[in-house]
Formats: sequence, structure tokens, C-alpha cells
Amino acid sequence: MLPGHYTPTQHPAGVEAVTRAAVAHLRPSAVACSFTAAEILGLPLPRGRRYADGEPIHCAVAPEHRTSSARGLTVHQRTATTAVTVHGVPCAEPVGVVASLMGSLSVTERVACIDELTSRLRERKGLPRITTAQFAQRLSAISGRGVALAREALVQARDGVDSPQETRARLILVRAGLPEPETNLRILDPDTGQSYWLDLAYREARIAIEYDGWWHESEMPWRRDRYKDELLRGLGWMVYRITARDLAAPKAFVRRVGAALRRANALV
Repeated sequence: MLPGHYTPTQHPAGVEAVTRAAVAHLRPSAVACSFTAAEILGLPLPRGRRYADGEPIHCAVAPEHRTSSARGLTVHQRTATTAVTVHGVPCAEPVGVVASLMGSLSVTERVACIDELTSRLRERKGLPRITTAQFAQRLSAISGRGVALAREALVQARDGVDSPQETRARLILVRAGLPEPETNLRILDPDTGQSYWLDLAYREARIAIEYDGWWHESEMPWRRDRYKDELLRGLGWMVYRITARDLAAPKAFVRRVGAALRRANALV
């Protein structure tokens, strides 16, 4: 891909290392952009659009430094002057990156990308965090394809969403005609003072919806989840745990939550 750069076939370099080399080769104005910047920024991308899947490295340079693309490297013209450095890689400004991807994503994927930028967990990972209000402000200052789609997706985005699965579950419930649940509601353990966050919650009905990914199967997360469930039930909450299978075929999941809401409303 780059003259003088090699990576072992059996243990290839990751996207960050390859992008750092590409940027160094293309300097002085190069930044990661498009799907490459999105991957380094930790945004959820559809299958096939990551570097390990065969997606080329995308970089942007100023017009006066424009150079040809090569196999595995796509060079774009850089229009924005701002950039962020993530894990040692200069990347195009996150809001512009998201806007540039809008035409290649589904509606749910668009919302999930914006939601991800608001996650409480990003700062722990050394990633820039942007609120929906900040996203709207920065979006108003840029133009180009994807901006209108980003504005539409922003209407459905929420602050403090910690995973694309939470986004999918929330949108599934709303599209099914159910009320929109809150995202990452904080619950305090009255005995220990420790805080817990609910993925999705109907506060008045005291219904909690928790997504269980594969990482929840290991012992420590499993124990924490069980304690959390016991705490919530002791406080009068109903807890529904869902998996990727529920999101892929959500009719039963939606039916269970809808029935629980109707029962809760009948008791009010």
C-alpha cells in the first residue's frame, strides 16, 4: 500500500498503525477521514466497512497537497481545517466524519453513530465525547452531502447511550408504537451508595431493560448483573434482559414490554 512499509501477513498491523504510516507518508496536511476515521473514533460501523474487512484506508489532504490514491489507500480532498488526535492519529473532526458517512448507513446506524459520540464511556477510552447539543452546533457550521441526513438522525439521538444495541432496542420500541424509554437512568443502591445505570428504563412504570452481550457471560459481569437485578427487584422494578437474538427478531420482546407497560398503567 505504501512504499517502504510492510506488515506480516499472519499478524497484520491494525488500523491505527497503518493509518499513522499513511498520514506520515502523505503529510503535511493529511488526516484520517471517512470510514477509517470513524473506526478510530470508535463508531459502530456496518459489516464490511472496517479495515480488517477489506475497507481501504481513507485519508484527506489539503487541495495543494493532493496526491493519487493507491491500492488499499483512498485519498480525499480535505475541506475542514479542524481535526482531533485519537491514539496518535490525526482524524477529521468527528461531526464531519459522521455526516460524511450518512449516505452509506441505514437510519438506525446513523442514529447509533451519533449516540456513540455521547457515551459516558468514551473518555475512559481516550476518545472525544460530544453531546447532542454540541453535535447540532457543529453540524450547523458544515455543509455537504450527508448534513441533512445527519440532522434527521440527530432528532432521534440521545445523550449518554453506551452501545449501539441500546440504540437499536430504543428505536425498535418507539417504532412499535411504545413510549420512548430513558437511556442510562442512574439508580442508587440505598445500602452501599453505589450507582448503577439502566440501559433503558420506564421510570414511572419501574421497568428496566438491560442488554446482555457476549461479555456478560464471564463471571464478573454475570455476578454484577445478578446483584443489579436483585437490587432493582428489591426496589420494585421489573427487569427484562435482552440479547442480540431479541433485537434480530423483536416481536416477542416488544410484546413483553408492551404488556408490562399496560399492567403498570392499570395499577396507577
